[in-house]
Amino acid sequence: MTWFYLQPKPSCEDGILNQNEEQIDCGGICISCEAKNFQLIIGSPQSLDAGEGKVTIVASIENTNQNYAVKGVRYLINIKDKIGRELKTIEKDTNISPTSIRYIIEPGLNFNYQDVGRIEIKILSELDLVPIQEFFVYEIATRQLDLKSDEEKIIAEGIVSNMSGRDIESLKLIGLIKDDGGNLIRAGSTTISSLEAFKTSGYTIFIPSISGIPIENLNLEIFWEVIS
Repeated sequence: MTWFYLQPKPSCEDGILNQNEEQIDCGGICISCEAKNFQLIIGSPQSLDAGEGKVTIVASIENTNQNYAVKGVRYLINIKDKIGRELKTIEKDTNISPTSIRYIIEPGLNFNYQDVGRIEIKILSELDLVPIQEFFVYEIATRQLDLKSDEEKIIAEGIVSNMSGRDIESLKLIGLIKDDGGNLIRAGSTTISSLEAFKTSGYTIFIPSISGIPIENLNLEIFWEVIS
């Protein structure tokens, strides 16, 4: 009788497969196993020479899940020099749609490319998972019109269209320049304010120039982020 009363009641945190759970502490009356086992894939951050004693940091966070979006996740980028001293720490928020990659860019940081040693990116907050049915997914289309360069910069020009049924207060466009081998060698960004639903706007992204590689051997990829 004493054992009966002291035995803990089944719960979703008891580490036991019980109460109609599909796996231990998930499924059934507990959180879905898909949500419990959810993980983001953090790509290796890169430092790129931005010229004039500056550096651009590029990183990626990928959501491979097709049923859940991540809303309002906070991340940290910690940049250290080659002997482990901290150069800069950056904290920001973002959200990530299902089956998508969020590229993070911090352009024109005021220290030399040669000084950068280790770059770490960490997720600071708990993941606020939102079922895809409850998450508004923007539809953005981009079209490149021209890619040209001079001695100081690469100029990427194009058109971006908001195909969503919702106005966008601020849209960030990220341009990644890769060589013929698919290696990321330059990056830049621009922000467009107030892109109304079903409207189109031109964009221009200025990216540090690259010596020794003809412009026709460069490949531009455009990514976007609704930031407000």
